[in-house]
Amino acid sequence: MNIKILKENSPVFLVLLFAFFLSSWQIFSIVSLVILIPLVIIRYGIGSIWKTFKSRKLLLMFPLYYILHLAGLLNTENFSYATLDLQIKLSFLLMPLFLAPVLKETKAAKLKNAYISGVIFSLLFCLIFAAWRFIQEGDSIVFFYGEYSRFMHSTYYTMHINLAMIFLFEKLIPKESERSRKSDLLSFIGIIFMAISIFMLSSRTGTAVMYITVFSFLIIRYLIPAFSFFKAGKVLILVLLFGLLHSAVLVVYDRYSEVAPEITLEMENKTVQDGAVPAQVSSLSSRLFIWPLSWRIIIENPLTGVGTGDIKDVLVSEYEKAGFTEGVEKKLNPHNQFLHTGVILGFPGMIFLLILFIIFSWEYFERRNSLAILFNAIIFLNALTESVLERQAGVLLFCFFTMVFLMHISEKRKIVSRSAGDK
Repeated sequence: MNIKILKENSPVFLVLLFAFFLSSWQIFSIVSLVILIPLVIIRYGIGSIWKTFKSRKLLLMFPLYYILHLAGLLNTENFSYATLDLQIKLSFLLMPLFLAPVLKETKAAKLKNAYISGVIFSLLFCLIFAAWRFIQEGDSIVFFYGEYSRFMHSTYYTMHINLAMIFLFEKLIPKESERSRKSDLLSFIGIIFMAISIFMLSSRTGTAVMYITVFSFLIIRYLIPAFSFFKAGKVLILVLLFGLLHSAVLVVYDRYSEVAPEITLEMENKTVQDGAVPAQVSSLSSRLFIWPLSWRIIIENPLTGVGTGDIKDVLVSEYEKAGFTEGVEKKLNPHNQFLHTGVILGFPGMIFLLILFIIFSWEYFERRNSLAILFNAIIFLNALTESVLERQAGVLLFCFFTMVFLMHISEKRKIVSRSAGDK
C-alpha cells in the first residue's frame, strides 16, 4: 500500500521540488527531473506519455527547436562546445515528454506556491549571506548586482523574482469570498521584499521589464475588469512606493547614471569609424558593438549560420580582428537571444524562435490568460539584451512555466467544452 502511494505521489512531489529550487540551487531541480523520468515511465507507460504529448500539439515546438540545434552539428567544427550547448538545451526535448503527464495532474496553485516559496527562500539566503559578508568586509557593494546574486547572473535572477511577484499579485486580487487579510498582508510583504531585491540586483533591463509586466498585470487584472478611482489610487500609491524604494537604492548604488554618457561617447566613436571598438568598455557599450557585428555574421551565413558549436570561435575571431580585447578575454556572446540563434542557425533558426514566441502568445491571448502572456513578455523582453536561452537558468525557467501554462490552458479548454456540451 505504501509503495503504491509513493508511486502515485512521488512524481508530483518531484515536480514541486523542481519548482522550489528553480531560482536557487538548480542542480536539485535537474536531479529532480532526472529521477522523475524513470518514475513517469513506470507509472504512465510510454504509450500514455506519447498520447499526452500528441494531445498538446504546441509542445512540439520545443523538440523542433532542439532538433534545429542538432541539425546545426552538420555545420560545426567545435563539437566540444556544441555538446555543452545541447546539454544545456536538453530540457527542450525532455520536458515536453516526461513532465506533461505529471503537470496534467498537478494543480497550478501548488506549483506557484512552491515556486514563490523557493524564490523567497533564495532571497533570504542572499540577504543573510550579504549581511555576513558586510560584517566581515565592511563594503556595501555586497548588497548589489553580481555580488548580491549568489545563484545566477542578476538578469536571470530578476526574471525569476519578477514572475514570483506577479504570482503574489494574483493572490491579492481574488474573489471577495476568497479574501484573507493575513494572506493579503503576507503577499504584500513578499512583493515589497521582492521589489527591493530586484532594485538591489540592479539589472537595468530586468528592472524595466519588472515595471512593465507588474503594472500591466495590475491594469489588466485589477483596474480594467471593474474600474474605480479608488482602485486607480491604490495602484498609483504602489507606483510611488516602488519609485521611492528604487530611489533609495539608487542613492547607494546607481548603474543608471552611466547610460546617457556611454551612449553619447559611443555615438561619437561610431561617427569616427563604423564598427569601432567601444571607447569605454561596459555592458552597454559592449552590446552596442556586438549587436551589429552579430548581424553581419548572420548576413554572411543566412541559411545555415555558423553551426551549433562554432559561435564562440567565430565571435572571438571577429573580436580579435577588431581589437576588442574585452570580448576576446570574456568570450562574450551576442547578448540578444534572437541574434544568438541567428548566428548559430541563420535566418531559419531566428525566424523559428520568433514564431515560437508569437504562437505561444497567441494561444495565451485566445485563452485570455494574462499571467501567461506576461510570463512570455518577461522572457521575450529580457531576450532582447541577454541570450536567455543559452544558460540553464533561462532554459529551465522558460521550458517549465511555458509547459505549466500550456497544460493548464488545455485543461481549462476541456472543462469549458464539457460545460457547453452539457447545456
